[in-house]
Amino acid sequence: MSAIDRFQWASEAEAVADLQRRGYAPSRYDYPPGCHFAEHTHPYEKIVVALSGRFALTLGGETLILESLQGVRVPAGARHAAWTVGEQTVRSLDAAKL
Repeated sequence: MSAIDRFQWASEAEAVADLQRRGYAPSRYDYPPGCHFAEHTHPYEKIVVALSGRFALTLGGETLILESLQGVRVPAGARHAAWTVGEQTVRSLDAAKL
């Protein structure tokens, strides 16, 4: 896998506008504490963004912790897992490449 692409924005509005400009369709989700997504793949590229709370992902052999307004690109077909960190609900954007 190539280098992991990471992103940082100043606000949710900036993140949404940037993602749309890049050709992604962002959707907002809330994940409660203890939420876990087992390792899986998607047939499309996406960018995962933590709007608030802490969200962890394994990708390319690394574990990444996304803090508020940070994101990471998940290439199509890349094996990854994700889970909430701590006791706060994670508000996120899941932006699929159009």
